[in-house]
Amino acid sequence: MTEDVMKKAQDHLTITSDNQRKKIIDMERLGQFPVIFVIAFLKELLDCKKRILRELMASRNKSAIEEIDKIINSCFRLQMALDVIRNDMEERFYERTE
Repeated sequence: MTEDVMKKAQDHLTITSDNQRKKIIDMERLGQFPVIFVIAFLKELLDCKKRILRELMASRNKSAIEEIDKIINSCFRLQMALDVIRNDMEERFYERTE
C-alpha cells in the first residue's frame, strides 16, 4: 500500500470536530501489515459496528440516538477507506496485466 493510499484512507478515518482531530484507526500503524490483512481488519471492524448499530436500533432506545449517529458516521468512513484501498489494489492489478 502506497503512502498516498494510506493518506487518502486516513483522511476518511479521521474525524474533525470542535477543532480537534480524532482517528478512528491509525493507518500508519496498519501500514506495516500486508494490505490483505488491513482490508480484513477494517472489514471486521465495519461488520462489528454494523452489529452494534442493529442492536441499538432494535432496542428503540431514544437516548441512543447520538451513539447511533456516531456509529453510522464510523461505518461510512470505514467503507470509504476500504473503497480507497480496494480501488488501489484493482488499479495495480490491471496495470500489471497490461
